[in-house]
Amino acid sequence: MKLSALAVATALFSGAVFAAPLTLQTYNPQEKGLFAVNSPLVSGPHEAVLFDAQFSVKDGEKLVEMIKKNGKPLSRIVITSGDPDSILVLSRW
Repeated sequence: MKLSALAVATALFSGAVFAAPLTLQTYNPQEKGLFAVNSPLVSGPHEAVLFDAQFSVKDGEKLVEMIKKNGKPLSRIVITSGDPDSILVLSRW
């Protein structure tokens, strides 16, 4: 019984050991922007996912610079709310 429990536990938790690390970068214009929107970019070994865009074109351009410097292709953009400060600059893409 103990051996089978150990085998199950090993099978369940060994995936986390072999998972590729993720990196997190966040763009936030702080007081320089009209709205202080957080735009987290989560990157894996082959691609990146962006959470929320920006409000202004200027901040959107800086966000694009950050994404390009990351070097991973953007696979998707996740919008966490329908507020204009999270989505307005998407009309420029």
